[in-house]
Amino acid sequence: MRGVFLHVMADTLGSVGVIVSTLLIRWTGWTGFDPLASLFIATLILASVFPLVLDAARVLVLDVGPYSEPTLRKALGDVSTVRGVKSYSAARLWPREGANLVGSLHVQLAPGADPAKVSARVEAALRSRVPGLKELVLQIEGDERFCTCMTS
Repeated sequence: MRGVFLHVMADTLGSVGVIVSTLLIRWTGWTGFDPLASLFIATLILASVFPLVLDAARVLVLDVGPYSEPTLRKALGDVSTVRGVKSYSAARLWPREGANLVGSLHVQLAPGADPAKVSARVEAALRSRVPGLKELVLQIEGDERFCTCMTS
């Protein structure tokens, strides 16, 4: 959506630049306004493209932004200390937009643990350490009554 917005904005400003340069040429007779308008339009397009390309590159290289690897490992380590969690696996965190993250995690329940309570505790533990975590998918394993919990 951001790319579409930037494209429409560049088209609009380009059209305005062409209209202004046409009027200036008509009033003054100097045709140099046409290449100046073209340079202005090209500068606007480049200025709008760089942030979009950088954001796309961050997503492609799975840059987690301000969260360092030790911080995320500590947050995941806290999951092991949650009451009712036997272990966890397949931890995945990736950027969504800006400093926001999306994640998924498989959680193995301890015997007799309540899946709903464990799910809420795990989510709270991760969100307290990683405030940019906007979406979390938990795969609860070890109890047939409760298979997957998806939160946002």
